[in-house]
Amino acid sequence: EYLRPYTQLIEWGSEPGAPDADSFRRPSPVLEEWLEHGTTPGGRTPVIEGSDRPTRREAAADLLRKEADSYRRQADEDRSRDCTPRNAWLGVAEIISRALSEIVRCLESDEPGGTTL
Repeated sequence: EYLRPYTQLIEWGSEPGAPDADSFRRPSPVLEEWLEHGTTPGGRTPVIEGSDRPTRREAAADLLRKEADSYRRQADEDRSRDCTPRNAWLGVAEIISRALSEIVRCLESDEPGGTTL
């Protein structure tokens, strides 16, 4: 259960055709669909609403920045007080943190029409 966010991040965030599962230079098909049309897999209600691509892009980048900061703080706190197997998720904490930062950079460089700089 602790790794579920990581596996979903990889499934939904990975760049299509990338050599690595954790490459996030271009939007994944799921992210691209949401940026362009505001729709999500399975017709679920998006966590972030927005009237157009630039609005959704900026809102998503802001949310991911906040989540990345919160995630880093929690990892640092867990490392400092409890490095037992109960906190095995710390083994992937750096990978997840890096992936979140890369998706933010991907969103920041996104241009209308789905291209990135």
